[in-house]
Amino acid sequence: MTEQKAEAWVLRLTRIWSPGQRDVLAITPESRMIMIRITPKVKLQIWVDDEDSPDSITLWETRWRTRLWCDMNNGVAAITPQFSGGMSEKDEELATQFVSEWMPAFRRGCWLSGCPIEATADEKAEWMQGFTREEIEAWNLKM
Repeated sequence: MTEQKAEAWVLRLTRIWSPGQRDVLAITPESRMIMIRITPKVKLQIWVDDEDSPDSITLWETRWRTRLWCDMNNGVAAITPQFSGGMSEKDEELATQFVSEWMPAFRRGCWLSGCPIEATADEKAEWMQGFTREEIEAWNLKM
């Protein structure tokens, strides 16, 4: 990925995931990875493939070692929550709460970032609100 494409991804991810806030943690064009901070405790990591499309997107909650993961496998995106082992019962409850709280935004963000997750036309139409026609076309999003 070129530096220019990496910067375009950063702008897109910032627009989708955290409007008005830009806190880039890492850009590594060589490895095609970008990481941005969504909140003080939540980070987004995206790996981009050779065709400049998302290969995987991960939303990390650092305190409870929990993540939501969207992985591309043969053109199909699967979203799964993942938990670290060895958590206390209270931490497990907080991790489950994180998944419940973030799953709708994660699904929206994954689709807007280019992962072909399953979603209804109504969901997609709602998710596109607030974005310009030029953005939707440039991002190659389809209803």
